[in-house]
Order: sequence, then C-alpha cells, then structure tokens
Amino acid sequence: MYPVVKIPKGISKAILSKPTVQEIEKNLGLTKPVEPKRKIIHRPLSTTSKQVRRSEYEGQGCLIVAVILSIILGVSIAWEEPIGTKFVAIGGAFIWLFIISLAEGAGLTGGLLAFREVRSYEKQEKDSTVYQKELNEYQEKRQQADLDYERKMVEYKRKKEEFEKRYRLRSQHVARSIYQKSLKSFSTIERLRNTKRGRSEVFFLEQLIERFRTNIKVDVVPSKSGYYYPDFVYVCNQTGLCIDIEIDEPYTMAEKEPIHYIGSSDEERDEFF
Repeated sequence: MYPVVKIPKGISKAILSKPTVQEIEKNLGLTKPVEPKRKIIHRPLSTTSKQVRRSEYEGQGCLIVAVILSIILGVSIAWEEPIGTKFVAIGGAFIWLFIISLAEGAGLTGGLLAFREVRSYEKQEKDSTVYQKELNEYQEKRQQADLDYERKMVEYKRKKEEFEKRYRLRSQHVARSIYQKSLKSFSTIERLRNTKRGRSEVFFLEQLIERFRTNIKVDVVPSKSGYYYPDFVYVCNQTGLCIDIEIDEPYTMAEKEPIHYIGSSDEERDEFF
C-alpha cells in the first residue's frame, strides 16, 4: 500500500514555471524605462549637387545617315539640270524628310529620329562662407544634442535604479501571488448529509484531523457534480486550493468483491477531480 498523488496539469505548470518579467511588471504597475538614443546630426558636405539635363539621340543612326546622303547625292546630280529640275529635287528632299518625321511620330520607323532626355548630377564646391556657416550650425546642433542626451541618460539611470529597487522588493511577493491565484478552485463546494464510512476511512480521518485540523472537510462535494463524491477534502484557507483525498480499498467489506483496480472507473473519477 502506498499513496498516489495526482496533480492537475494547471497546477503542475504553475509549479514548474515562473512568472515572466512582464507579468510581474503588470502586477506591480511598473513600466521598465527605455534607454534614450543619441540624436544623429549629419555633418554638412563641402559640395553640392546640381541637376543637368541634356538630350541624347537613340535612333537608328546608320539609317538616317544613309537617307541624308541619298538626298544630298540626288540634289547634286540634279544641280546640273535645268532650274525646274533643281527645285523638284530640293522639294522632294524636304518632302522625304517630312514623311520620315510623320512616320517617326506614328512609331513606324522603329526610332529613326528618337531622342531622350538624360538627367545627371554634377558636384560643385560650395561657397566657403556658406560652407563655414553650415559647419558652425552643425557644431551648435551637435553640442545641443549631446547635452540633451546626457540629461536624458541621467533621468534614465535614476528611473532604472528606482525600477530595479521596487522590482527586487516586490517581485517575489507578486510571483507568489500569481502562483497562489493559479491554485484557486474553479468550483464551490456543497455540504451533504452524513454519509456512511468504512472502518479504514474513519481511522484515516482521525489521522488527517489530528494533522491538518479544520482544513479537512467531510461530507462535501463540488457544486453540481452529481456523480462523484470525495472521501475527504483538504481546503487551504490561504489559497482556496481544494485537494481530493480518496481511500481506495481493494475489496468491499461484506461481499469481498474487487472495487478498485486497473481498468475500473477510478481514472475517470480522478480526471473529474
């Protein structure tokens, strides 16, 4: 014969785990101070960038050169001809260029006369007076940023020290309080009429009362259980924790029939409690 102790999963988890820092801070109403960051002041550059725009030809250069050369060749051949022929040749050249321009606009020449705008940036040295003024302003802003950072760090260290002091003094108490809350029963107990008890139960009850006094309750049952009734209940006055105590005799006293064995309803009962 030996005692078997079964601990609910929720209580086992509470025993093995510790409250997190965030849980303790929340219960203490504390907010951990955040370390300030130094403001970054960028040093001014001695140069400045200026945007430059230009156009670049990206059409079919060889083809346009061939067209122009053919026009020049045609005009030069017609130059020796009568005046009317000259005008016809020159007019035909302009008409040909006009047709090419229209075709280019309609996208029919595959970019014969295509140009694109290109933007680039060129660095230029700043005026020495302007640059010196920017340097002076930079130094002033940096000094002010350093002073602000030092002031914030002093305040941060003060708050951090105060936080750590309060945390040390109260964290164990809060951790214990969180643990005790996890032990509280989710159900109330109701009193029953006096129930008949076997000889071994009466003997064991005397031992329990001698050791735990008023913490031991008999003839009580979890509210609305309707089926399972504990032999004895230990009730912790501090936390409200209820512990079901069972005496499982292997046989009935009168008929000597087995009542508690592997595969019986004991596991279902234990799971309920």
